[in-house]
Amino acid sequence: MNLTIRQRTILAFTLVEVVLAIGISVGLMFVALFFYSQCANLRTQLIDESERIGTLRLLLQKMTADLRSAQAQDQFGFTGASNSIEFVKSGVLPLSSWNVGSNAPVQFPSGLSQVSYQLVSGADGTNLVSLGIAHRETPLNVLLKTSPAAQTEAVASATNYITSSGTNGAMSTNVAGLLTDKIHTMQFRYWDGATWTNTWDGMVPPAGVEIILATDALDPADTNVEIYRRVVVIPGGAKTKTQADEESTLTAKL
Repeated sequence: MNLTIRQRTILAFTLVEVVLAIGISVGLMFVALFFYSQCANLRTQLIDESERIGTLRLLLQKMTADLRSAQAQDQFGFTGASNSIEFVKSGVLPLSSWNVGSNAPVQFPSGLSQVSYQLVSGADGTNLVSLGIAHRETPLNVLLKTSPAAQTEAVASATNYITSSGTNGAMSTNVAGLLTDKIHTMQFRYWDGATWTNTWDGMVPPAGVEIILATDALDPADTNVEIYRRVVVIPGGAKTKTQADEESTLTAKL
């Protein structure tokens, strides 16, 4: 009997071994959880960065397509500032736009629409912060039937924003017409055919527009801010010096 008890005692784990095994298991679990948390954070950052890049590219493509179809218009023209732009563009109408009645003439819209992009800002305490990019697009035939006062009210409602803080202290981004709240820098420059200018106000669009977008506010002291820049040539815009010279040469030959 003493031999049996002795064998059982020899085959059992000591208290030190049990505590050491538990300590090693807990340590390995903490290391595994730490690396899992790091991988999850990295995955979240990659998804956010992918969304930001995708938003920037989509906005650049949309603005490029709109600007390339900009047209000269006597009543509304082309108005541009450093962080806002408004112009008339032409578009392809769907078949549903043609309203053919049995006893009525064919009625269809003009195919022109007024487009605007604006960097919306709001007051957060004593600081002025950017809320995002607001976008508005209205068919021109609707604007022509609307009174100037109603047009002003429509523009104001399209860029209306709420600056009250939420329950978590963060500023609200409940902006009417807000296209995206991921982009906080939008700058424009306009090419008149010879030089760049920060503003444009005329019936004829400029020869080209430079667009600068960034997800963060630009700081002159910070050189590491990633920006996206594109220069869009407007076919129906003002003629460059080369185009004017070529046109005058062709006219002289004719």
